[in-house]
Amino acid sequence: MSGGTALQPWQRPPFARGNLLSLTHGAYSRFVLTDADELAATLVETAPHLTEADAPAIRDYAIAQARAWRLARHVEEHGELDERGDPRPILKELSRWLSRAEIARSRLGLDPTSRAALAVDELAARRQAGALAREELDEGRRLRLAAEARDEGGGA
Repeated sequence: MSGGTALQPWQRPPFARGNLLSLTHGAYSRFVLTDADELAATLVETAPHLTEADAPAIRDYAIAQARAWRLARHVEEHGELDERGDPRPILKELSRWLSRAEIARSRLGLDPTSRAALAVDELAARRQAGALAREELDEGRRLRLAAEARDEGGGA
């Protein structure tokens, strides 16, 4: 093959350095992390309830979502069925990554249902904080009135 040896009819030429022939869907590509980091940065900017403490969970979600999107793009380009009409094995991978992303998205409050649950929890916490503040005000008033009554009763 190399060094001037002729190729046999059944042989193909050697792969050129840097070829992309073996690339498939790219879901496990090192570039997924770049896509995931971009998604994570967008989430931090657009979801005010997320904090720095959420960074690992945000990145995990973003990686799962980026992988799912790459797999979905591959399925879209090549179809769900192979040349024999059978479902492509990649559909199972796509389903797994979509499920991971969905669970992570829900835990982060990034879907309508979990976001609504967060809003309900926040409202309940605000109500409780308001009730505690009113109780403290009432207790402060009671103590002030008791002190004033004591001062008036003790004679000055």
